[in-house]
Amino acid sequence: MKFKIVYIHLAILLAFYGCLQDNGNYTYVDPNEVVGVGGIEEMYSITKYEDTLRISPVLLFKLGQESDFSYEWAVNHSAYNEQSGAYENTELVISTDKDLEYVANHEVPYTDLFATFKVIENSTGVAKKLGFKIRVQNAYQYGYYFLTEEGDGNSDLFMVRNNWNTIDNFYEKATGMPLKGKPFGMESYSPSGGTELIIFTSDPETVGAVLDLNEVQYKWPASKCFHEGYLGSEPIVVDWFKFEPNSGDFYTVINGSYHYTNKWGAGDYNPYIGLKSPDLDESVDRANEICWGLSLIHGTDPGTLYIAGSQGITSKLQIDGEPVAVPGECLFMAGEPGKYAFYGIDTYIFTREDGKVNETVINAAGFGALTFNLKAKREFVGTALIDDQSIFVPSYSQRYFYFSSGNKVYKYNFDAPTEMPVVAFELPEGQQISYLKMETKQVGWSLADNKFIVGSYDSTVDKPGSIYYYNPDGTLDKKYEHVCGKVIDMISKL
Repeated sequence: MKFKIVYIHLAILLAFYGCLQDNGNYTYVDPNEVVGVGGIEEMYSITKYEDTLRISPVLLFKLGQESDFSYEWAVNHSAYNEQSGAYENTELVISTDKDLEYVANHEVPYTDLFATFKVIENSTGVAKKLGFKIRVQNAYQYGYYFLTEEGDGNSDLFMVRNNWNTIDNFYEKATGMPLKGKPFGMESYSPSGGTELIIFTSDPETVGAVLDLNEVQYKWPASKCFHEGYLGSEPIVVDWFKFEPNSGDFYTVINGSYHYTNKWGAGDYNPYIGLKSPDLDESVDRANEICWGLSLIHGTDPGTLYIAGSQGITSKLQIDGEPVAVPGECLFMAGEPGKYAFYGIDTYIFTREDGKVNETVINAAGFGALTFNLKAKREFVGTALIDDQSIFVPSYSQRYFYFSSGNKVYKYNFDAPTEMPVVAFELPEGQQISYLKMETKQVGWSLADNKFIVGSYDSTVDKPGSIYYYNPDGTLDKKYEHVCGKVIDMISKL
């Protein structure tokens, strides 16, 4: 037994010696691991859709220099799932480059995100991981939202933020989806604790969309809001009525059905069908609030005027027991500037028939039980200036109204009906005005003129839409030229 043990020990020693003498070509590589990561702060703050987060990490390698590595940047957030009744974590890889350039989009919420940077040594799979936070801020719930018609016939939003920065193709960036269909118009709805933007388009499946402006995210198609059976197979928005001053009531007309909404609602946008009658069909072309709780609606056949209260109750407007007929296409209706009570209101109605524009002035007197009187009916002195694309807006603090014609905006004096309108301001040559609004400000108990918001387009360029802000005196305040599609409508939340 002793001899056997000696032989075994000798064999081991000889084998070990043979290995030492092996002249084979073998290479042993020490893994080049990352032993340190710098250049990344604990917290970053970025504005969603706008700011680009740039981080260039500083890496310390075990062997002193970089070799074969992969990189991964990811963000994590937790959201409540109503179906499962639990919070679920979502991880989103935002880059696989060493240096990060990231713009937060619709895929992440407005919150503090837990972010990670991972460096992987490819030959071994060994990873070095570093965590930090990204605070995603919301700067897009305040500003001007412009509904535009794009070159493909579909719609989108262009936004001018309240700090005067802009963002184009905003709807698609905010939702990750295109806004389908030809644009018709928008409304702002304010349920308890929030604001919603209601967008109307011609797309038969969606009829536009509802955006939650607090979170700036898609809620559902606008078609979901209307009572079943009133949209039809091809819903068409005939008109959308924005009452001035903004008391909170508006009507939406879809396929001849009038839907009443109180803007300051308590729940989701769900318009009440308040004006469904044989007298109020698709021939109605204009509605405007004359004073709080009183609206006038104009029908094209035969130009009948209707009185609408805040609950959608209507009756024909009569003078001395006879219905009032104001024939033609209604271009504009406005109450007297500065008078928003029931007593002594003059209503100015401009209609066009056989190429001639007529001005009708009707007085509403009394309180509660109103009586109406015809004060004037005459041809409008500025008929030659009106074209098919003319847009009218009233002044809120002076006795003027304004209208567009080509690239010009004219001012007309209510108290001088024989004087020709004068140019208030003029856009650059080649511009055609497609949108005109007088923005107001509150002065005591009254509204006053603040600024004109003008949308125009030039079909000869790739970005046809331009936006101008003019002061009431006609001076230019701000401009954004050739930035979007053709401007159709605008809603502001300031």
